Amino acid sequence: MEYRLLGTSGLNVPVLGFGTGTFGGNHPFFGKWGDSDVAQARRLVDLCIAYDSARMPANKAPQRWDDLLDSRWRGKVGQKDAQTAGSAYAQYYFLREEYGLSYWQRMAEQKPRIFKTANESLDALERGDVDLVGGAMGYSVHDARRKGSSVRGIWPKDGVPMMIGPTAILRDAPHRNAAKLFTDFVLSKEGQNALQSAIGAYSPRSDVPPPEGVPDLSQLVIMTPEDGWDEYAEKQAALQAEADVLQAYLPARLTEAEVDALVADEVTAAAQALGSQPTMRQMGQVIKAVNARAQGRADGSAIAAKVKAALA
Repeated sequence: MEYRLLGTSGLNVPVLGFGTGTFGGNHPFFGKWGDSDVAQARRLVDLCIAYDSARMPANKAPQRWDDLLDSRWRGKVGQKDAQTAGSAYAQYYFLREEYGLSYWQRMAEQKPRIFKTANESLDALERGDVDLVGGAMGYSVHDARRKGSSVRGIWPKDGVPMMIGPTAILRDAPHRNAAKLFTDFVLSKEGQNALQSAIGAYSPRSDVPPPEGVPDLSQLVIMTPEDGWDEYAEKQAALQAEADVLQAYLPARLTEAEVDALVADEVTAAAQALGSQPTMRQMGQVIKAVNARAQGRADGSAIAAKVKAALA
């Protein structure tokens, strides 16, 4: 396998995972990246719409990204912050390209709940704090389902944003040859099957089938940049700044003191209902009550930590 130095990063990257993309593969997706004699990549990262099948039948779930703009989903959609996650930027970029800036302006008017991480958004979905998650990572949905969750995914008919999870070797790695052998294994059929079994991500290898319960790549309308991935990367800073401006449409974030007050209120309410001081057994109940009042204006993990401290 051929390795190249990635700019001044100090990383030696396989040609198939060079930079933030890959070369090779037999799906049209790879046409934007270039070509090599290697037809593999580490993994594909796909974005879907997640819903809870215990609360919503599949035929009632949105089938397209623009379905999320329906008024019935106002205040009920979770989104990842485009400032904090590469996958969230990908969603912002591709849907802006498809529908224009007006899509995100209208989405902001929908009062979505903004989360810092994918796990936070799916946790909120399972708690019932939101009805949908726009831009959930497909392998996270698959992993939740595998663990017994009722969370399911819809791969939108109007397009599925898809990115590469590349692999790289540090330039000054003390055991470079061992690292190359491991990389070769990860990119082999055996390694890709093992990786898929571990995390549930798509493999670009044509001889590795998709994870159970998700559509085949051939069934998806995969979104790729019209002008190539260099242009995608070059626009990132400007578009993330643009996305930040849209925060003005959203409710103001709660201060730490305001979150502390909500936690104290709900701990007191739980104590009154129980007739005694709540314990860790009531932690989930108190967290749910605080999240309901915060309405997405505070970080879910921070709320959980504060409730845990209050009940300890």
